[in-house]
Amino acid sequence: MEAAIGIEPMNKGFADLCLTTWLRRHLELILKKLYWSQLLEDL
Repeated sequence: MEAAIGIEPMNKGFADLCLTTWLRRHLELILKKLYWSQLLEDL
């Protein structure tokens, strides 16, 4: 038996939102580290 529409969003699970948030933050940190390491190498 499936839940009726309106109880939870269709095609958007809690885990998916957490994963995309975590992934975005993780990629931002990696890019910042790469940027700063490259900047320091150029000095």
